[in-house]
Amino acid sequence: MSGAVEAPLVSGPQPLVEYLIARQGVPARRGLAYDYVVAGDGVFLAAENELLSVRVPVARARLRGLSPAYAECSLKHGRLRFQLWEQILAVARDLGAAGNEVLVAIEHDTRTGYRLCLPRQVVGPTHVTYVPGSDGAVVLELHSHHRYPARFSATDDADEQRLCLYGVVGRLNDARPHVALRAGAYGHFLPVPWETVFAGGPAACAAIWDSYYDLAAGDRDDPQCRNGEADGGSKAEEATYGDEELELAGDANEASGNGAP
Repeated sequence: MSGAVEAPLVSGPQPLVEYLIARQGVPARRGLAYDYVVAGDGVFLAAENELLSVRVPVARARLRGLSPAYAECSLKHGRLRFQLWEQILAVARDLGAAGNEVLVAIEHDTRTGYRLCLPRQVVGPTHVTYVPGSDGAVVLELHSHHRYPARFSATDDADEQRLCLYGVVGRLNDARPHVALRAGAYGHFLPVPWETVFAGGPAACAAIWDSYYDLAAGDRDDPQCRNGEADGGSKAEEATYGDEELELAGDANEASGNGAP
């Protein structure tokens, strides 16, 4: 009965955060923001909005007598079409050719579906300063590391505190560009494979280096990757940078053709 969902409890006002126990299946959501679920396979944070439903592991454990909850990441409006992935790479390569990182966002509109946007931002070789989009509209934020590996930094962990999908692309000049994707839920993270987020067949999956599956033995041996500054950098929401950086704003669908703001 691990796939069953318990009936919701009805008692008192709905709390901001609820604490649930998976005695017979995964309990129904109760918290306004999120729930902590104690299950047979550990403790999970469960949250959802209009775009995502996630269950992210907080602590792994084996608890006898409770149902397993399992990790979950579901896009309520389906996966992102492959053309959006191609546009992301085009924007990242355009800015990467000048040695700069860039951040793009995927937003969802009930009338037009998913679209690629370029938030207002200041870009540099190892960082991006940007204005975050609306919590209810953004399903994915992804930034680039141009020639460096796709991996999340400590600054990324501190910044990425919303309920959202997050990503990094890197090694953009390689035959198989690198990508790392994860679901974020209020400071807890669940790595997810590329095909969970993007629609694409076996050929599309084979054309990328996905950190969810692929071993990075070559990266671990690369001295650039052991250098904190060269490790692909990071992004921050507030900072002051030098004159060499670019200020970008607008629709990424327009910018993807030439890399200009």
